[in-house]
Amino acid sequence: MYQETERTRRVGELIKREIAIILLQEMDEPRFKMVSISAVTISRDLRNATIFFTCIGAKYPADELQVELNQAKRQIRYLLSSRIRLKSTPVINFRVDTSIERGIHLTQLINSVIDAEN
Repeated sequence: MYQETERTRRVGELIKREIAIILLQEMDEPRFKMVSISAVTISRDLRNATIFFTCIGAKYPADELQVELNQAKRQIRYLLSSRIRLKSTPVINFRVDTSIERGIHLTQLINSVIDAEN
C-alpha cells in the first residue's frame, strides 16, 4: 500500500497551489476558472501526479471538465514546469473528486435513519 512521505506531501501541496493559480490566471478557458483543486496525490518517485478537482457551481458537468482538463494537461504541465523547480515535472492526470458528493449522501442517509427512529 502506498504511504505518503513528507516529501511527496510537500511537493503535492506545491503542485496543488501552482495548478490552482495556473487555471485561474493563465488559462484562456473560462470554465477552468470555476475549478477548485481539492487534492493532489503524487507517486513516490515524483513522476506522476493525480490532481483531484471539484467544480464550483453546477454550471458545467464535471465529467466534461475532466475531459477538457486532460486535453489541456500538456499546456498546464509546461506552465507548471516554469513555476516549480524539480528534476522532472510530473506527468499530470485530472480526476473528479467525488468525496463531497459521497459525504452529502452519507449525511442524508444518517439523517433519514435518525428521522425514522424519531
